[in-house]
Amino acid sequence: VSCGKPLADIEVKIVDDRGNELPERSIGNILIKSPSTTEGYYQREDINKDLFQDGMLKTGDLGYMVGGELYITGRKKDLIIVNGLNINAEELESYATTIKEVRAGRLAAFARKDGTTDSEKVHIVIETRKSLKYFKTAERLKLRNKISKEISSFIPVKEDQITIVAPGTIQKTTSGKVQRAKMRDLYERGQIEEQNFPMAYFIGRFREMQIKSKIIGVSVLSNIQQSININSRKAK
Repeated sequence: VSCGKPLADIEVKIVDDRGNELPERSIGNILIKSPSTTEGYYQREDINKDLFQDGMLKTGDLGYMVGGELYITGRKKDLIIVNGLNINAEELESYATTIKEVRAGRLAAFARKDGTTDSEKVHIVIETRKSLKYFKTAERLKLRNKISKEISSFIPVKEDQITIVAPGTIQKTTSGKVQRAKMRDLYERGQIEEQNFPMAYFIGRFREMQIKSKIIGVSVLSNIQQSININSRKAK
């Protein structure tokens, strides 16, 4: 979807990783310059030198230009590079969300080290719509196979490149964005496994049940009180 044309006092460029400007329809790094663009961090030249190029801010977004209009394709940090192939994490994840058992917005794709070849390959951690407590091993295998086939229409992903986890496992920022880098770190440290059930999830479910019980209890007591008041007025 086009973001439209930049305003008269806003300059936008698309460049490659070496800083060379790219032609139309070529995806690259988006640089921007305007009267309201930050001039950088105060007395932090060590950070600013990586934040700007020729006075233009490196937004961290990827995109391309067509007919003077800007198209954003995603965040650079979410780009997965495997065997020289650039893969957009969100686009890859979208293929898995077509499966009903997968929770939309609760999955994270990233590149991880291949223990046998020391190269990198795609991995994706996916939350299910119901807790793994109710998933038998055969069900998980069947689901992984289904997800693998769906994603492989975009890029080949084997079943051992998919980890199915319980609701509440995927880490997000306060603004609701998936923390893919953090999920990769947790996975590589062995803290993301199908057998693990996040305690926060079960505590959350318990609290939900408590709240529902209280609401039901208050509702029942309210109805009883109303009935007593009505009968009391009738008796008078």
